[in-house]
Amino acid sequence: MKKILIVDNSSWNIFNFRKPLVKKLSELNHEVYVVSPIDEYIHYLNETEFIKHIPCKYLKPRSRNPFRDVLLVIELLIIYFRKKPDLIIHFTIKPNIFGNFAARILSIHSISVVTGLGFTFLNPVGVNRLIPWLYKIAFKNIKKLVLYNPDDRDVFVQQKIISPTKCTIISGSGVNTHYFMPEKADKKDDVFTFLFIGRLLKDKGLEEYVDATKKIREEHMNIESWVVGDFYDANPAAVNKDKLLEWIEQKDILYLGKVMDVRQVIKKVDVLVLPSYREGVPRVILEAMSMGKPIITTDTAGCKETVVHGKNGFVVPVKNSEALALAMGTIAQLQKKELEIMGRNSRRIAVEKFDEKIIVHNYLELLHLLFPQSFKIPIKKYTEKIQY
Repeated sequence: MKKILIVDNSSWNIFNFRKPLVKKLSELNHEVYVVSPIDEYIHYLNETEFIKHIPCKYLKPRSRNPFRDVLLVIELLIIYFRKKPDLIIHFTIKPNIFGNFAARILSIHSISVVTGLGFTFLNPVGVNRLIPWLYKIAFKNIKKLVLYNPDDRDVFVQQKIISPTKCTIISGSGVNTHYFMPEKADKKDDVFTFLFIGRLLKDKGLEEYVDATKKIREEHMNIESWVVGDFYDANPAAVNKDKLLEWIEQKDILYLGKVMDVRQVIKKVDVLVLPSYREGVPRVILEAMSMGKPIITTDTAGCKETVVHGKNGFVVPVKNSEALALAMGTIAQLQKKELEIMGRNSRRIAVEKFDEKIIVHNYLELLHLLFPQSFKIPIKKYTEKIQY
């Protein structure tokens, strides 16, 4: 039995993305702890007896205070020294940087997981310019760097942040294909409904989504464009508040706000649209695919891996509302049977490539490869009959 710490920047991430890995490692008799701040999702402890939580006071993802970051390193040093883990798995930016600093000081084995490059890395202005340099230092002694897609790996290698031999690809956090099942719902037969799910940010392609909607309506197509997601105007990439209000007032979008159970919305729409500028592997696409929905997304890192153009949806260029409108207009005019075939193809890809059991299995293979004596995990490929 080995002691493993999983460090993330929010309990929300643990609840939504890390539970399957923690559960499997616990079932294999490893002692697993999660280290994250306490937030409103800490209630997940009520329903997960296999998770032991260590609160992290100074881990604030959006803080730019360098003194807080120094305190974070000290706090993690204390946690790591007291727990004396055999392995630490770091997720998200601050744990990957400052958590690895602490692990390196204490000579503890660590694996880093970069879930996506994000706004901070992709907008090298101000203190953001330090991020690649900090990554390079932090990753110097890690056992392996896990990235969600080949494009992100290429960026890290080309910028000489890490050697290609230390990189491996695991396709996202996966999706529970039993929880996100195809489900029939009552809907208006004469209205074709699109759905965008995500934070209301410019780099999620929300403005292109609205522009494309307007273009389609000019052709007198009877469509609705729904939007689900948080509005957080403190984010530098957030859409303009007045613009959002204008979209809502002019009925360009139907804004549903934050939804706790997205299945109840996904089942009511025809197609999910995510015209993002860049992703790791977008969970919302996987959830919609698992529920048998066609997808329209962009030809960019993380997104293009989910769609086979013409089979389970369409892929369009980034920041191109004209191409997006063409794809949305084309899919809205498909026959019902053609749309159903696309949906079944989405479900098949989700089950065969992105099921969370496959993703967890990939992590187990990695651990077995890196620590064959410590992690004697039976290597058995996960397969399951497709369910519709």
